[in-house]
Amino acid sequence: MVGRSATGEVNLQIVLLVSDDSAPCRSAERRWSALGTELGFTLQVVAIEQPEGSRLAHRLEVKSVPALVIDDNAISVGVPTIDDARVLLANWFPTGS
Repeated sequence: MVGRSATGEVNLQIVLLVSDDSAPCRSAERRWSALGTELGFTLQVVAIEQPEGSRLAHRLEVKSVPALVIDDNAISVGVPTIDDARVLLANWFPTGS
């Protein structure tokens, strides 16, 4: 079951690893941010050029960006369609939640 705060926000750590100079990363950020608004989660965007992003990518063995990470699990690399993104999130945001 997905935990929610008093404000209704989902209690998950959701991180998008990006590269500062990547057009696909900017596109992925817009897509995942829109889904965050729709589903009630906050997306943390972290650049792999920064120490935090570099450490996370190394620890999770992420070789390509953009990469979506939920609670220390890399679940998606690239820019999925909106429908594919919803399917990827279905484990964390079941219908009716």
